[in-house]
Amino acid sequence: MALKSMILRQIVLFSVVSIFVFTHAVYAQGVVPGQGSVVPNIGDDFEDESWTYTYNFPKSSSNIDEQVRRPNGFSSNRRVLESDYRGTPDLVKRVPTPEGGLPGSTGALLMQTQIAGIPGRLSMEMQQDDLVLNPRGIPGNALWLQKNPSFVVRVYVPPFDEFEDRTGSTFGIRADCHTLVDEKKGFGIFRKKSRKMEPYWPGFFIQFNSKTDGRNEEDSAHILIRCDQYGRDIAGPKITQPGWWTFGMSFTPDGMVHYYAHEGIHDLTAADHLLSSFPYGYKCEGFHSSFFNITTFDDGKTWSTKWIIDDPTFYYADGPARMATGNLGRKIR
Repeated sequence: MALKSMILRQIVLFSVVSIFVFTHAVYAQGVVPGQGSVVPNIGDDFEDESWTYTYNFPKSSSNIDEQVRRPNGFSSNRRVLESDYRGTPDLVKRVPTPEGGLPGSTGALLMQTQIAGIPGRLSMEMQQDDLVLNPRGIPGNALWLQKNPSFVVRVYVPPFDEFEDRTGSTFGIRADCHTLVDEKKGFGIFRKKSRKMEPYWPGFFIQFNSKTDGRNEEDSAHILIRCDQYGRDIAGPKITQPGWWTFGMSFTPDGMVHYYAHEGIHDLTAADHLLSSFPYGYKCEGFHSSFFNITTFDDGKTWSTKWIIDDPTFYYADGPARMATGNLGRKIR
């Protein structure tokens, strides 16, 4: 009996350790974005030929002057919205899917902007507008972190001679997240500490390097990843030619954010893992949706680069997880 009891204890201990190791590996490396089941009522495929967008200018600019100018812009199916934080791009339009896109796709979404920042006031600086994937179709306006949520989107990169002629970030693929931070109120013996929600927005930027800026011999582009635990953007893969890229992010219950990308339209795999981090040192307590930044030089004349996306889709990783194989916090290739 003693031998049998010892064997049973060893089996139980092995099972507990195995579960811990497996769970830790999933959290540390992340779940590959796009695995599992599609989350309904969020995202869009832009296949409806009657898809339109209503602008409702003047746009919001609360990131600069704390002014939210409602009603917000919105798509005809209410899947895409203007942000309250930054305003809508000046051009939001369903277009035919560029060559090489997803099989069977006939429609994609074009975004471009000219007058970003505060309406009626030119800053002569780089400004940005936002377009948000509406989360109001999901319970609580947030995805359940315990189910390892992720999102995937395809992005068409235009030829370099069609980029806005400016070195700097030109397009962003971001996640709308929140953490919880301590907040102290009152004075002396009446001072109390409470917890409050703090929003933050990890994601990717596409950086253009113009040959006309005096520092670059030729046009080029690369991906920046926002960000590591210290708030530093991390240099990602280079973009060497026009065409489609696939981007994805996943979120694990330990609060980590995991980044994936590759050239082409194929599904992401573990080999596409670029980085896992606690951006800004924050633990993710909520993942609400994703959104897209369009940036331009705010002179009232210059149009941004035209950016086209297709099939932004959200997933819950049901069933066995495919784990990434990259190194936590490593320098990106």
